[in-house]
Amino acid sequence: MDGLGSCGIDQNCPASAPMCLNFRCAKCTGNNDCSGRSDGGAGAAVCEPSSGKCVACVKSSECAADPSKPVCVANQCAACSSNSQCSERGGSGAGVCATTSGKCVGCVDE
Repeated sequence: MDGLGSCGIDQNCPASAPMCLNFRCAKCTGNNDCSGRSDGGAGAAVCEPSSGKCVACVKSSECAADPSKPVCVANQCAACSSNSQCSERGGSGAGVCATTSGKCVGCVDE
C-alpha cells in the first residue's frame, strides 16, 4: 500500500472505513458495493449503512434464499424463534414461526 487509506484487500482497512473499494478504504454506500462479496461464506450482499460494512441482511425480507433461516438477527439470516419475527418479514402466508424447524409458515399443526 502506497499511501494512507490505500488498500489491496478489506483486511488492510480500519473499522472506520472497513472495505477496500477501488484500492481505497471506504464504507459501502449501497448494495452495489457489496455485490460479489462473501463474508466467510455467509453471504454479504447488503450494505449496512451505519457501519459501512457488507452484511448478509439488514431486514428479514432480505432472507429469502434459505427457508430454514428466514429472519435477520444481528445482520445474519437465522431460524425464527417467535411469531413476531415472521410477521415482521411481511408478505403473505408466512406469519407463524414453526419453532421446531425455524421456518416461517402459514400455520402450525398442533
